[in-house]
Amino acid sequence: MNQESPTLVVGRSQIDHIKENIGVADVILVSSHAVVRKALEENDIKYELIYPNIKLKEGYLERYRQRGNEQTFIDMMNTNWGKFIKEIKKETFPTLVELQGGQYLDSIF
Repeated sequence: MNQESPTLVVGRSQIDHIKENIGVADVILVSSHAVVRKALEENDIKYELIYPNIKLKEGYLERYRQRGNEQTFIDMMNTNWGKFIKEIKKETFPTLVELQGGQYLDSIF
C-alpha cells in the first residue's frame, strides 16, 4: 500500500501557493477533500472548514442540479452525504463552521 504523505498527494506547489497567499488574499478557497485537509494539518496551516448542516441534503442536491453538475456527481453526493458530513464533524484541527438553511459562503465572510 502506498503510504505517501498527504502533502505529496496534494502537491508541494499547492501547499506553497497557499502559504504564499496567507495574509495577502482575504480568503483562500481550497478543496475539502480529506487528503487536502490532512495536508493542511501536516503543514500546520490553520483553516476554517465550512460545511452544510446534514439536514440540508435535498437543497444541496438541487443546487448541484441547477448549476449543471453531472448526474454521477449528484448520485455520489446523494449516497455519501451523511458520511461526508459526519467525517467533517469529527475534525479537530480546523475551526468548524456549519452553514444553516439560507446561508452561503458570502454570509460567512
